[in-house]
Amino acid sequence: MLKRLFTSNARIKLLKIFLLNPNEEHYIRQLTRDLDEQINSIRRELDNLKKTGLLRSKMKFRKKYYCVNQNFIYFNELRSIIQKSESAIPEIAKKIES
Repeated sequence: MLKRLFTSNARIKLLKIFLLNPNEEHYIRQLTRDLDEQINSIRRELDNLKKTGLLRSKMKFRKKYYCVNQNFIYFNELRSIIQKSESAIPEIAKKIES
């Protein structure tokens, strides 16, 4: 379902990371390892999400860290979509299993 709303797999993974853990900060290399994505696609999607206002960045320990902007106008709605999609996966798996 999310693939139809958000065309990039990297963007979907980033949205999950940031919206399900809104108090955490991440840097690019960490995200590429955790999400198993190419650094260029992660960098591009981080820039896109920052331009929309969903993400903020800051330099810390000579690394650029990204965190979600909880004051973003659609923060709660996006978070709700991600949470609902994540909670539906186990239910679908149970139905398929039985």
